[in-house]
Amino acid sequence: MVEVDGEVHAHRVAADARRDRDLVRMGFRVLRLPRALVQERTAEAVARVVAALAEGA
Repeated sequence: MVEVDGEVHAHRVAADARRDRDLVRMGFRVLRLPRALVQERTAEAVARVVAALAEGA
């Protein structure tokens, strides 16, 4: 699962960590990317997703 985090997530660190733990327990892998990365350096964001997929293959 890819999560794109905006600025609000800087104040939700604990809540995001709990959500990530819950998702992992359900069998998901979670990759968090900053919104700015996705919007401004899309190719790098895609490369991170591809690398994460390769690690889990």
